[in-house]
Amino acid sequence: MAVLLDTSGPGLPSVVYWGADLGTLTDEQAAALVAVTAPAVAHAGLDNPERSTVLAERFRGQAAPLGISGRRPDGSGWSVRLLRDRPLNVATLEQVPAPEGDAAIDEAHEPLSWNRRLHATASDPDAGLAASVDFAVDASGIVTLQASVTNTADTPFQLDLLALSLPIPERAATILSLSGRWGSERIADQLPVTFGTWLRDTTEGRSGHDFPVALTVTSKDCDWRRGEAWAVSLCWSGNHRHLVERRPDGSTWISASELLLPGELDLGPGETYQAPPILAAWSDRGFDGISARFHSHLRSRPRHPRSPRPLSFNSWEAVYFDVSEERLIALARSAAAVGVERFVVDDGWFHTRTSERRGLGDWWIDTGRLPDGLRRVAGAVGDLGMQLGLWVEPEMVSPDSDLARAHPEWMLGISGRLPPEGRHQQVLDLSRPQVYAYLLDRLDALLGEYPISYLKWDHNRPLTDAADAYGRPAAHRQTLALYALIAALKDRHPGLEIESCASGGGRVDLGMLQLCDRVWASDSIDPVDRQEIQRWTSFVIPPEMIGSHVGAPRAHISGRHTDLSFRAATALFAHAGIEWDVSGLGADDLDYLRRWAALYKARRGLIHSGTVVRLEHPDASVIAHGVVAKDGGEALYCFAQLAASRASLAAPLRLDGLDPDRVYKIAVEDIFSKPVTVAKTAPPWWPGPVELTGRGASLVGLTVPILTPCQALVIHVVGQ
Repeated sequence: MAVLLDTSGPGLPSVVYWGADLGTLTDEQAAALVAVTAPAVAHAGLDNPERSTVLAERFRGQAAPLGISGRRPDGSGWSVRLLRDRPLNVATLEQVPAPEGDAAIDEAHEPLSWNRRLHATASDPDAGLAASVDFAVDASGIVTLQASVTNTADTPFQLDLLALSLPIPERAATILSLSGRWGSERIADQLPVTFGTWLRDTTEGRSGHDFPVALTVTSKDCDWRRGEAWAVSLCWSGNHRHLVERRPDGSTWISASELLLPGELDLGPGETYQAPPILAAWSDRGFDGISARFHSHLRSRPRHPRSPRPLSFNSWEAVYFDVSEERLIALARSAAAVGVERFVVDDGWFHTRTSERRGLGDWWIDTGRLPDGLRRVAGAVGDLGMQLGLWVEPEMVSPDSDLARAHPEWMLGISGRLPPEGRHQQVLDLSRPQVYAYLLDRLDALLGEYPISYLKWDHNRPLTDAADAYGRPAAHRQTLALYALIAALKDRHPGLEIESCASGGGRVDLGMLQLCDRVWASDSIDPVDRQEIQRWTSFVIPPEMIGSHVGAPRAHISGRHTDLSFRAATALFAHAGIEWDVSGLGADDLDYLRRWAALYKARRGLIHSGTVVRLEHPDASVIAHGVVAKDGGEALYCFAQLAASRASLAAPLRLDGLDPDRVYKIAVEDIFSKPVTVAKTAPPWWPGPVELTGRGASLVGLTVPILTPCQALVIHVVGQ
């Protein structure tokens, strides 16, 4: 891929082109491309139109959505004209080859290895502002953009907007956005690009259940495996704005930025605001190509988890608030017996926390239910060879808590006017030094006293009417304080892993994933819901960072009953775990979980490092997907029947992503080889092994049985 920038104008750079590789260009050839794409003069337009910069200004009348806006107390400074001190040359940002192997990645990406960087600055002495924009391209083909603005005058400047925009070619036809709600996150919405603006604002102080994760614009023919796509992902966990706009001149723009509330950012003299980074990806291989770029980028970070992702157990849907030493230790023994490697104690372990109505903020052990603190539980978990994890929700406080009674002023609200409660809780002002110090001290003490290697970090209510001690909107400072708190804990406790949870999947964004190691995709672990949720969560997030658990036969949220094999197949293709009272299971279920745990451990190296592929299937009642090793030598696929099919015999399952000229041995994984089917008999090759070339497996495919609803197959493919 390549990005062509015009840096010859008087202000900040403009993006001339973003798409397929342009090949090796001389400076003269690049300048020629810039010249032949300069805008013409339109009727009723400006006499000397300028190409829109990435940070569009009112003064120049640029076509792109406005990029910078604000004012001074006297009303001046609202129109900005940014000029560079000296001209820059045309710059082509090109993708570099990826290094080979983990060792090469570790060596080359400290920090990330960039092929080309561009740092551009400009200023407006009249408005008293200076701005900068950074561009970079890494080995994955991800373009990173980040803007900043500095107040160079002697009076405050209220910044209302700092938003970068990228142009999309005229062939862009469709907007792909992810929306959703609690228990049904990241559901794909597609709508046509039309003249005007598609806009989504979120002001709940977190990225939210309907966060787009990667807002995408595509060509008409785009699907999982073909067509062009242009995507942007905002690295931010607070309020945000996403838009796609087609202007009257026919140009199309995509933008993602922090949404600033009135008065939230008053820049004093010399102060700087740095906008959250935007990651931009282009693909000519459909949605899977976008995923491959984001996955490669995330996996190349120095902080990306390198150790095998442990099979986890979470206590929430096993015990809820009925926490005791005896129950937790019994669960730990049963979990270890089926192969669990990490045991997480969820909500209900701390002072007076017997329901969701009380206790948040009092981060010390409830000795009424855990008389010896966590010592006995931690000792049992360690003796069983498992890691210990703990649930926390540090940003929140229950009005019925010792902390709230002692420090009511620590809660976010305007002049003591508290906003409506959510889940019977309020929000602590993390930007207050006393609050930050209290939380850091309490969490540090817990991590120091017990061998806790993992925190499930929750956030169970939106921020409404959230103001700091001065009555100013607080979401921006709250988000930065959250990042600082997590970073401080990780610095003090090397090796600590943290999961981002927010009422399930309400804070799945690349801001949190600069610091966290896992996301909880949804509070719903109903496998029917999860197949769709995980498909689109993995659009940006690689499988090893997506938590997915095997729950009880009857799902807690949906009430749907499903077969254990279907729940197991769904959890297998992520960072797998169990969230079920395994202490009372029968021998058959325990034996199945043991075999599934062994399969997860045998295949997680593939699942957590390979290329994710989604298989197009004509039956709307089916979801099919897989993961293929980087070298093409191995693959694992899932065929999931979500609902009853109208057909009696299934269309062939075409296994995409394999090396076309290689011969593969294909077989159904043993524990998934006996599903309940609609057909009278299984296909003759069933359950294998059978040998096919990659080309044959992809173009011709294999006959699979139509399953009854809530059944799944898992197919293992090994190169010969």
